[in-house]
Amino acid sequence: MNVLIYSGPGTSIESVRHCNDTLRRLLDPHYAIINVSSHTLRTEPWAPHTALLVFPGGADLPFCRELDGEGNRRIDHYIRQLGGRYLGFCAGAYYGAKTVEFEMGSKKMEVRGHRELGFFKGVARGSVYPGFVYGSDTCAVAANIISSLPENAIQNEQKDALFSVYVNGGCLFVDADEDEDVEVLARYSDKLAVSGTDLADKSASTKDVRLLPAAAIYTRAGEGQAVLAGIHPEFSPDLLHLPAPNTPYAATIAQLKHDDAQRVAFLSGVLRRMGLKVNKPDLAGQVSPSRPSRMVLSALYVERLPYVLEELLASIGEPSSQTILGTTNQFVLSDASLGNLFQTERTRNKTQIQVDVYYNKLPEVKHTPNFNHELYYNSLRSCYADGRLVEDLGSFLLYGEVVSSTSSLLLDNYNLLSRLPNGFSVVGGIQLAGIGRGSNVWVNPPGVLAVSSVLRFPRDNFAISGTPSTNIVFVQYLVTLAMVEAVRTYGDLGYGAMPVRIKWPNDIYAEIPTEEGELQLLKIGGALVTNNVVGAEDVTVAGIGINVANTSGPSTSLNAVLAILNAQRRRSLNLSPLEPYTTEKLLALYFVILQRMLTEFRYQGFKPFELLYYRRWLHSGKTVQFCDANGERVPVCVKGISSISGMLVAEEQIDVDKEYAPLFGGNWSRPKRKYELLPDGNSFDLFEGLIKVKGV
Repeated sequence: MNVLIYSGPGTSIESVRHCNDTLRRLLDPHYAIINVSSHTLRTEPWAPHTALLVFPGGADLPFCRELDGEGNRRIDHYIRQLGGRYLGFCAGAYYGAKTVEFEMGSKKMEVRGHRELGFFKGVARGSVYPGFVYGSDTCAVAANIISSLPENAIQNEQKDALFSVYVNGGCLFVDADEDEDVEVLARYSDKLAVSGTDLADKSASTKDVRLLPAAAIYTRAGEGQAVLAGIHPEFSPDLLHLPAPNTPYAATIAQLKHDDAQRVAFLSGVLRRMGLKVNKPDLAGQVSPSRPSRMVLSALYVERLPYVLEELLASIGEPSSQTILGTTNQFVLSDASLGNLFQTERTRNKTQIQVDVYYNKLPEVKHTPNFNHELYYNSLRSCYADGRLVEDLGSFLLYGEVVSSTSSLLLDNYNLLSRLPNGFSVVGGIQLAGIGRGSNVWVNPPGVLAVSSVLRFPRDNFAISGTPSTNIVFVQYLVTLAMVEAVRTYGDLGYGAMPVRIKWPNDIYAEIPTEEGELQLLKIGGALVTNNVVGAEDVTVAGIGINVANTSGPSTSLNAVLAILNAQRRRSLNLSPLEPYTTEKLLALYFVILQRMLTEFRYQGFKPFELLYYRRWLHSGKTVQFCDANGERVPVCVKGISSISGMLVAEEQIDVDKEYAPLFGGNWSRPKRKYELLPDGNSFDLFEGLIKVKGV
């Protein structure tokens, strides 16, 4: 079963990160912790496989914009009809209440209104502490709360446990004790900026705990249940930004660290109260997949490794300590042959990454259980030999069992990125903070192939018209197309029937037949390509992820689609089943196909790939709605991609002669307008048939 963490618009990156860290420690391996977008919640069949839906902190108005209507209908059905569970922290708690009152009286920040979910029938009111500022932790406090959960009583050896948790803009639940369906799990014991009651004859007294304002509540909702917490028990002080010494925020973090065991015990009690299987506190405190692991560096030709590393150490490193000094991270190199592999001690420096370098051999599977290096390099060598290509892409591989983000490791270390050889790639077994277009952040569990590669293009080496920077736009199309072709040419000709398609500009979807005989589109992958200008070169980071074998996610995997295809082959043609995909072989084939495409692209541009791209994408001749910057909608027909600019070309579908000629006595006409849309400035909602300018 899955624990889904909403990570779309409205959530803060910090809140999503803390949710992932703490919930993985408490719930892994009993549940798969997965980040999901609003698109997933609105359109995909996530509910039957979900044990808990979590809404982190941030701002709840964007939640409304993304999910009001169909999204909330599905969430409500999951909770009230299917017996699901909802856990809301801060903004997620406001969102789960019937009425929101936030910073009342403030001209800039006041929010008041009703919310569709309404798990708590009353008012969520905040901010409970004064001075809240969006996007800042300067006014965050270590709020003193009282919990009656048995887990906290064990910690403090008293009935009502007093301890501190992180609060920044949080809420209380007005008169929660008056609702017989509500159980108060925690109360504020500090003096607050807002009132916890609207009853004239009820006044809070510190002598009577039951009259203190509710900080976290549990409530039944139909067949399901919800916990709303105006506090942040998921926030670990170890992951908070280090403050300047001798500041109020430094004292806040010190207090949070002192009470951290009680925080973990409280959230453990909340999850158990909801009926989830939770790790014991001693297990929750151990090193887990919620933190990046040591990494391993290997090469197709190991004799090349010393030269590359020596150059990096000489230019941006400290040769004496074998440390490469990136812009953000320090990469400490260790010779894998010395036998100190994957030592359990962890550095106190969170920006430091330990890298075991394999100068003489390949990593053993016992050290990298989610990735077989021998299988990968054997597949890469075989594929390159068949294609007779220069072995650039994938010939250097930096791999981590657990990484923050394969793309961020490159993009956040610009001085390193600018010096890495063409084709250098980073692969993650588990990705904790994968990045996508816009503000999307997610976790990739095992079985998802996540890779980012360095692609170098001399800016004067393009033969087609247009500026070199314009031509770079096409790289994202080639990256996505290369992965689709790797899926379809994996081995036997039968793989060519895999129903894998491209959604503009860089998403990969599978067409899944339903019981009704219709085709359902489910996203299984996507790409993010980021370009940097370094001297006379475009240095591009091409990131792509695809679900190869993970079956616990809210969507589907290549092997799940292959199982359907195999059933059809057996039933209709009596053919033997095709072998399942492996991440290692698929990655090798992707690199070889992309290498071939890029070699041709450098000299002929995108033109040779247009026909194949159009065969693989979902849009040719489709009529959709274009929503411009003013919110006006125009029906347009998708024509293709401009071979010069790389923009999506669409033509309006209104009958302009019929609409405008009467205004001019029947003697007026104009050609239909054409729209050219940049990938980075527009989004394509496939299910609503809508292309819209971002931000609309």
